[in-house]
Amino acid sequence: MNIGEYGLVQVVLTPNSKLKPNTTYRLFIKWTDKGFEYARWRTNNHQDLTAPIFSEKPQYANSSYMLAGCGPESFVFFKTKIKDKSDFLIKVSVTNPMGKTSEFLLMSKNDTISVGHDMCRGAFALKEDGKYDISFDLMDSSGNKTNNLNNKLYFVRPKSIKD
Repeated sequence: MNIGEYGLVQVVLTPNSKLKPNTTYRLFIKWTDKGFEYARWRTNNHQDLTAPIFSEKPQYANSSYMLAGCGPESFVFFKTKIKDKSDFLIKVSVTNPMGKTSEFLLMSKNDTISVGHDMCRGAFALKEDGKYDISFDLMDSSGNKTNNLNNKLYFVRPKSIKD
């Protein structure tokens, strides 16, 4: 379970035993006495043993800070290219200027990793002035991992025009 710095919680579930090939699974989540929700997925007919890799290492692209209805939106964007045969997540580790490290699993969109928060919630608060350290690890939907390969980068928090 990952608890974001800006009101976002993430839970990653792993099976207790190996999943069967070509099988549909459902996870039921009971919310109230009146109802439930479920997630559904189907396994492939082959086992994926190949870890995802960066075909282009992450690089700082730009940042944004925007005042919105309930509060500011603050993001730092990193461009990268990742190769894998299955869906993957990016474990982002951010150490703020005070030395506190937070981790969260994110997805990339159009080869871009968005680090920060919108006006209501997000993984990273980005409130302190100074230099942030950031690193990226990869994990695909089959559990294959690529650990930190000396890809630590640095950035400063996005600021409003008034800051």
